[in-house]
Amino acid sequence: MSLSSFEIILVEPIYPGNVGALARSAANFGIETIKIIGDLDVLCSDAKKMALYGYPLLQNAARYHSLSEAVESCNLVIGTVHQERNNRLPPLPSWTVSEQFRDQMLSGRTALVFGREDNGLTRDEIDQCHVLSTIPTPGGLSFNLAHSVSLYLYEIYRAIHSEHHLNSPNHPCHTELEEFIDLIKATLLSVGFFRTENHSSTMTRIRDIVFRMNLSADDVPILKALFYKIHHFAGRAVPLLPEEMVRDCIISDYEKVETGE
Repeated sequence: MSLSSFEIILVEPIYPGNVGALARSAANFGIETIKIIGDLDVLCSDAKKMALYGYPLLQNAARYHSLSEAVESCNLVIGTVHQERNNRLPPLPSWTVSEQFRDQMLSGRTALVFGREDNGLTRDEIDQCHVLSTIPTPGGLSFNLAHSVSLYLYEIYRAIHSEHHLNSPNHPCHTELEEFIDLIKATLLSVGFFRTENHSSTMTRIRDIVFRMNLSADDVPILKALFYKIHHFAGRAVPLLPEEMVRDCIISDYEKVETGE
């Protein structure tokens, strides 16, 4: 079984030779889609020399203006990082991601996102990823881009060919999850949930929770209907709550998140 349902997404790569080398590895594992954000020439002689039989992947690579645009149709988005990021759970080792999300990988399209070779992914780009992953090393040093791609593809290929697995339901695409998260935010605004005008810290944690829920495609419409009803009636319901009840609902740990303490 090849990895034809997987997509490699490169965010503003710098070196054509690296892209050529990873294309060769991708072809070995049956990858059919490489998406590139940025204007690097991946058809130059350096890339072609390293790609060999993977060169057609570069010839057919799709170009995008942003990561959010590139992952719209994906059901699982795995962002690769070198270190922990604020307000997100620690990144999972590459082998843990491969095993923990194996069945979800088999049930839809999965994007493997690799950041810039010098600066990695931005905070906004990390927010687009459902799960973060890293390749642990004794010294904490990072791998070359092409090496990282090869290691991830090998771990995933090994995991999906293991003997024991469970049936997994269909999962919503990235766009559907983003619409759900937008509705959650609108609902929380309507009920006065946020204590400050800066909602980013809390929303980052909420995104993390949603991504870890492993929702099925049937779950999302029900949850969206629930939050829509809350949002719809919030204007009438919230003013009826006694002030002390609203105040008592604020959890001290939550206040610390919002105030940045």
